[in-house]
Amino acid sequence: MLCEICGENEATFHYSEVVNGNKTEHHLCSECAAKTDISYYTNLLDGDGRLGQLLSGLLGMPVGGGQDDPKTHVVCPGCHLSYGEFIKNSAFGCAECYNVFGPLLDDSIKKLQGSVNHQGKKPYRLMKSMRSMNAQVSENDSGMNAEVTIAAGNDGARAEKKPTRASLSHEIDVMDKRLKQAVLEEDFEEAARLRDYIKDLRSRIEGADDNA
Repeated sequence: MLCEICGENEATFHYSEVVNGNKTEHHLCSECAAKTDISYYTNLLDGDGRLGQLLSGLLGMPVGGGQDDPKTHVVCPGCHLSYGEFIKNSAFGCAECYNVFGPLLDDSIKKLQGSVNHQGKKPYRLMKSMRSMNAQVSENDSGMNAEVTIAAGNDGARAEKKPTRASLSHEIDVMDKRLKQAVLEEDFEEAARLRDYIKDLRSRIEGADDNA
């Protein structure tokens, strides 16, 4: 199969794009793929472009999972998917998988580019989806994370009011939805950021006020 862009080279990168429920398959050669918005991923690929090969390359494991690597035996308690199976199938089994496998991915991404914060392009479909999701969250959660101040004493001093357990719990629910969406979009970096933020919110609940 020839590349759909240049029509000359053999297509070695294959992926599907879903827009408004319509699925479109694309077939590119490595040279043309490197020039598109998915260049961040294609620069890491070697082979037919499957996500499994990408993850295997990141983790230093062969496709299918290296049996000698102890990480392959780590199992998600939610769906019982092993880390080796995750690498082989290129997909999480449930939302809990990221909490289990996420730290392992974090280490690999840090080795690859120095941190878990991606510096480069993201696929347009992912960016569009994340913008839409963030807009919906902002609309439903307007004002929940705003700083609240109250007058303290006759001297006009200001003191920050502690967030309530209810407000923190609500924000955790919102962030958890965003985490699950990031996992579905396979945006591991965003999922890592949200996971750490949720952990911070949960730690703050202990010292939060019970009343609004």
